[in-house]
Amino acid sequence: MHPTHPRRWSLVGILALSLALAGQGLLGSAEAATAPGNTTADPGTSLPGDSQPTSVRVASFNVLGAGHTSPSGNKAGRGWASGAQRMQWAVQAIQKYRLDVVGLQEFESPQYDEFMNLVGDQFGVYPGDQLGNMAMRDSIVWRLSKWQLVESHWIDIPYFYGNPVKMPYVLLRNVQTGRLAWFFNTHNPADARGPAGKWRRQGYRLEWALQSQLRSEYPDVPFFSTGDKNDKAPYFCPTARHSDLHAASGSVATATTCTLAKPSRIDWVMGTSDVRFSGYQDVRDALIQKTTDHHLVYSDAQIPSVASEDSPVDHVLVVAVDGLRPQALNQTGATGTPNLHRMVSEGAFTGNARTDYSSVKRLSNAVDMLTSLRTYPGNGGHGIGWRGRPQSTIEAAAGHYVPGVFDGSHDVGLHTAVVTDWSPMTVVRDSWNSVNGAVDAYRPPNDGRGKISRFVLASNDGAVTRDTLGVLRDDEPAVTFTQLSNVADAGARYGWNSTRYLTAVKRADARIGSMLDAASSDPGLAGHTVVIVTAERGGSAARSHLNRRLAYYRVPMFVVGPGVPAGADLYALNPQLADPGTTRPSYSSSVVQPIRTSYIANLVTKLLGQPAIPGSGQDPNRLFTVTAPSPS
Repeated sequence: MHPTHPRRWSLVGILALSLALAGQGLLGSAEAATAPGNTTADPGTSLPGDSQPTSVRVASFNVLGAGHTSPSGNKAGRGWASGAQRMQWAVQAIQKYRLDVVGLQEFESPQYDEFMNLVGDQFGVYPGDQLGNMAMRDSIVWRLSKWQLVESHWIDIPYFYGNPVKMPYVLLRNVQTGRLAWFFNTHNPADARGPAGKWRRQGYRLEWALQSQLRSEYPDVPFFSTGDKNDKAPYFCPTARHSDLHAASGSVATATTCTLAKPSRIDWVMGTSDVRFSGYQDVRDALIQKTTDHHLVYSDAQIPSVASEDSPVDHVLVVAVDGLRPQALNQTGATGTPNLHRMVSEGAFTGNARTDYSSVKRLSNAVDMLTSLRTYPGNGGHGIGWRGRPQSTIEAAAGHYVPGVFDGSHDVGLHTAVVTDWSPMTVVRDSWNSVNGAVDAYRPPNDGRGKISRFVLASNDGAVTRDTLGVLRDDEPAVTFTQLSNVADAGARYGWNSTRYLTAVKRADARIGSMLDAASSDPGLAGHTVVIVTAERGGSAARSHLNRRLAYYRVPMFVVGPGVPAGADLYALNPQLADPGTTRPSYSSSVVQPIRTSYIANLVTKLLGQPAIPGSGQDPNRLFTVTAPSPS
């Protein structure tokens, strides 16, 4: 629930929670304010995108104060450029890394002036020059095309010798989705002027108290903390234990242990438990090295929609039938494949979806479906199945951790499952197991790293069907990915128009029918389950250039479930996409895209009311839909 009016803060509650710091006058006025050049918005005004998850790239960036590199500064004569010149490079870094909200430290007057001169029309700033030069040093900046100021506040944080410095927190609204979020930024004192651990610890307690107070007042609004905390474990470990904050870096603390991610810095990006971090970066490239003596740290963050729990869909079953060609429906007819024909009449369908542009390998396209990434690694793809790439895990092939369709469900405590009879799929199991999966992004509780609750490697398609039915009945997973292999096996062995191939299609249809029946009759699934049937690829007798063969790259897609209109054409539901006929459209931005099987992972998260898969390059804005438009 969103706040219904702007707030004026006394922060008495924070004072009471800050471990008896009241007598030291560390908490200052925190009134709603408007930063110059920005428009405040009524926080009670909902926008149409309020039901959609929100993405933000959050950074902490100590830009090395201009005073340090002035002729009288402590770094004079060491080859540093002026503060204004270094601010030009800092702005280049902010633009290069596409940062949305940045907590700046040591942001002094010459740097502020240069920043406003360069990008003052593109970024909001608080406090900037509103509260004096000391407060300016710890400003928050945000990209105006994405975030709108709702409220701006400050609290006093003890700095050198315990002297209070005003440090900011702002309430911002996402322009696209309407989602609200708090952003807080601090610079806690180093030991440069004598031991300052006491003042750092008091500042940390004030941070925890602020987060707790805002959380209690605005329970649906996430809170981000950035800053140069001038500590590693002494900051993170107690913060993770005494607040609702967790680290973008992947550092983890429990009641008895605390493990810092490597490398670990004194610069931090933190968020409350409803925030999901991914793609954390610790940057010290040539641009950063000449700008500052710190690293730039940033992370992508996903904020779930307020309305996500209202989604009518709790379960999605994806059935990938290798070798299923669209023309097989006509060849078998409604009597031969009654269940697939039932999906056409009762749900949405196309016989002209597309596989990956560069690869029609089965494993490549299965991973496409599970990550909403393309295969080709040179443009951010996952690399599985690509020549010369390691195939032990998806991370090894891509060169970085790749989140998938299972991460979001697992990290909020839901079950997930993969059932297959094809042994190469163990790379999927190993990619998201208890060792290689990412740290749980929503804590507490900590659900561990293993993103797939049950991975079943069955002996054949019949066993796959029985095991899928058992998993659906016993676990009621949020996401189940099931593969059937016999159709492609029959096509490759006996011919793609042979009687044996069509018999295998009929058997696959019967197996899909038993899964549809389970989804519609089980008390825990009925009325809340979407079933998607497609193929990793088609097939033909061709032996070369398979990715250029229509029979391989054209596949069907069937969808049934709550909200899916009966008898709908998937292209009619998605006017932003174009039926490609017999062509093979590339991924070029100048080409109107077809429906691709790689859209499935982001479709699943959308149906479940979860954030989009971080870093996904295929339909990252999740425009692809299988439901009827809401009445206007």
